[in-house]
Amino acid sequence: MNHILVVEDENWLAMELAWLVQEAGYAVLGPERTVAEAQLALSRVKIDLALLDIRLGSETVFPISQMLE
Repeated sequence: MNHILVVEDENWLAMELAWLVQEAGYAVLGPERTVAEAQLALSRVKIDLALLDIRLGSETVFPISQMLE
């Protein structure tokens, strides 16, 4: 099964994205709300796709995107 990482700090949007991904038949990793949480999740599971919010509070998601390259 394909794993899709959801990284979003707005709770309602994170849950909506996770629901849409699950309804489409994919396994959801997350939703994660911080860069640290996402990095930890990436160290545990190989993902096939990531849905990333650019700004997570006061930090950006770019460290995660670099891990995915």
